[in-house]
Amino acid sequence: MPTQADIEHLLRRTEFVARPGRVSELLPLSLDAAVDNILAAPADPGTITLTEPSNWERGEQFTHFWLNKMAHDSPRPIQERMSLFWHGHFCSDLSKVDGAELMQQQIDAFRRDGLGNLRQLAKQMSDQVAMIRYLDNNDNRKSSST
Repeated sequence: MPTQADIEHLLRRTEFVARPGRVSELLPLSLDAAVDNILAAPADPGTITLTEPSNWERGEQFTHFWLNKMAHDSPRPIQERMSLFWHGHFCSDLSKVDGAELMQQQIDAFRRDGLGNLRQLAKQMSDQVAMIRYLDNNDNRKSSST
């Protein structure tokens, strides 16, 4: 059986913090079962309907939603941690993408699929609208020279 220190370390590495409730939930389990529990993320982590009037405010609204999920409101924080990781890897930016809903779609894809198959996620990002806009792929032409 893992010790409390083992579970706390595991949670700090896979979630964001070792929340006392999660430590208590995982402590009676074997280490393998605790890892399985952490990785048993729901298929659909949910999202928010953006209602603010301006694009920038909708971007802030989604950011606050996502930060709340990371901080304390997610049943499986590993989804949020992995979405933050993938957002740093497949980077994009609201000011360049110019579409809060497009950024939301991208982050929600990371939240939903970030624990799955890397090949499929990379393929999904290759035609994701926020990524295409961020990389200026809408301006790329076969005849363009480098």
